[in-house]
Amino acid sequence: MGKLPNAAGSWRRGVSLFLLLIPFIAFAPIGYAQAKEPFKQGETLPDLVLAVPGEASQAAYLGLQSEKGQTFRIGQIKQPWVLIEVFNMYCTICQGEAEKVNRLYEKISQGPLNDKLAVIGIGVGNSPFEVKVFRNRYRIKFPLFADGDFKLHKLLKEPRTPYFLLVRVHEPSLRIALTNLGAFGQVPDFLADLEKTMK
Repeated sequence: MGKLPNAAGSWRRGVSLFLLLIPFIAFAPIGYAQAKEPFKQGETLPDLVLAVPGEASQAAYLGLQSEKGQTFRIGQIKQPWVLIEVFNMYCTICQGEAEKVNRLYEKISQGPLNDKLAVIGIGVGNSPFEVKVFRNRYRIKFPLFADGDFKLHKLLKEPRTPYFLLVRVHEPSLRIALTNLGAFGQVPDFLADLEKTMK
C-alpha cells in the first residue's frame, strides 16, 4: 500500500502556489482586451500628474528638470505629441508586446518624429519597484511611471491593458488623436498610422 499524502505538506504547497499566483489572478482582467475603448478620437485627455523621472536623461527627453519629489503634467512635455502606453507588469499581452514597443520607440527616436513625439508608459496598479522590474526585464528606454493606487487608471476610465493613446500636447486642451486597445499589430503599420494622424 502506498503512503498517504501528508496533509500538512499538501496544504503548504497549495498555499505557496496560491500566493505565487495572486499577482496574476489579481491583474488578469486588466490584460484582456475589451470591445469598447474608453476614449474616442477628439476627446480631451484628463489632467494627469506624474512624478518627474529621477534619471536626468529621461527628464531631459521630456524637456523637464530632474528634481526629486517634483511632479509635472502631460502638457509640459516639450514634444507636441505624446504616445502613452497604459500597461501592467503582470499583463501577459503587455509582456508579449514589450519588444515591439521597444522597436517602435527606436524607430521614433531615430527618425523624423524624434523631436515631435515622446513615448511614455504608465504602469497601472504597479509600484515603483514593479515598474523598475518591468523596465529592467524588457530593457525599456523610454520613461515609465508607477500608478500603484490606480489613481491615473481611474482618470483614464479604467482601460484594459495594453492601451495606447496618441495625444496632441500643445493645444488649449490635450486632444486624443488616436487610440489602440490591445496589441497594435506590426510596428511599421502602427508607426504609419501615427505619422498619418500627426500630419
